[in-house]
Amino acid sequence: MRGVILDTETTGLLPERGHRIIELAAIEIREAFPPAGQAIEPTGMAFYARLDPERDSDPGAMEVHGITREMTLGQPRFSDVADAFLAFVRGSMVIIHNAPFDTGFIDAELARLGPDYGRLHDHAMVLCTRQMAYERLPGMRHSLDALCLHYGIDTSHRALHGALTDAMLLLEVYRRLVAEPGREEVSA
Repeated sequence: MRGVILDTETTGLLPERGHRIIELAAIEIREAFPPAGQAIEPTGMAFYARLDPERDSDPGAMEVHGITREMTLGQPRFSDVADAFLAFVRGSMVIIHNAPFDTGFIDAELARLGPDYGRLHDHAMVLCTRQMAYERLPGMRHSLDALCLHYGIDTSHRALHGALTDAMLLLEVYRRLVAEPGREEVSA
């Protein structure tokens, strides 16, 4: 099954309080669950958008991603990219670290567009790498940063979070998680 590694940056933590997606990135991989011995490889296809969230970011979110309101002025809104984004992920296994967070934001954005857009789960399957890490690596922290440290993935180029950078880091983490014992237990 075709896979898509996805990450978002947001204006805050709670979509129900009006926080919005400010960056959206997705990297296509050939197979979400390749046969043993076959590498997880990107296809070279990606989706990226910096979005105008039509609001300021909360101070805590700004500390994480550093994207100012001025940096988003003139950028497309989620409604401008929704159809292209859904076409990109449709029918795939979308692989997200802390999937409930990102899907909550995507679902809130889709809900603003009307009921015909549904939810992300209506367009693609979703796999949470944080849950995979809990199951495969008990007794340790399971943030993306902690997993990068555990697997020796270099994050020195990343001063702040960014959706595309974090999606690329997640690709590396996912490769290692899939290689962990218990791989055969992963299912759609």
